[in-house]
Amino acid sequence: MGRFLETLDFPPAIFLASDARRTQTTAHVLSAFVAGKVSTFRAMYTFGVNSLWQAVGDVILSGILDTEHSVAVVGHNSAVSDLGVELACHHDAGSLPTLGMVELTFAGNWDALLKGERVSLAQRLEPQA
Repeated sequence: MGRFLETLDFPPAIFLASDARRTQTTAHVLSAFVAGKVSTFRAMYTFGVNSLWQAVGDVILSGILDTEHSVAVVGHNSAVSDLGVELACHHDAGSLPTLGMVELTFAGNWDALLKGERVSLAQRLEPQA
């Protein structure tokens, strides 16, 4: 998955992660592929989509993403899968396996995302066995 991140036009500059040990390990390994920064948020240690969306929304409102074009959310299922489905307007983001990823795109700024900016599912990736 790290090699995939290297191929993106806009690889994640910030990896938003919970403070769980495995999530931190995953975020740091992936961020190393693209020289990204890991930002840790205790509130992202959740398994509920509404709580995760609130935590991500709080990060957006804090302004730390204002100059970034691409961000990764590294967290726990089913919250991460459910958030992908919600943001992609129920397109086939589906349940993600461990280390699965969805790439979502939108045209507005981060604040627009909180106001319901239309999000598209660009691609869905699963780790190769």
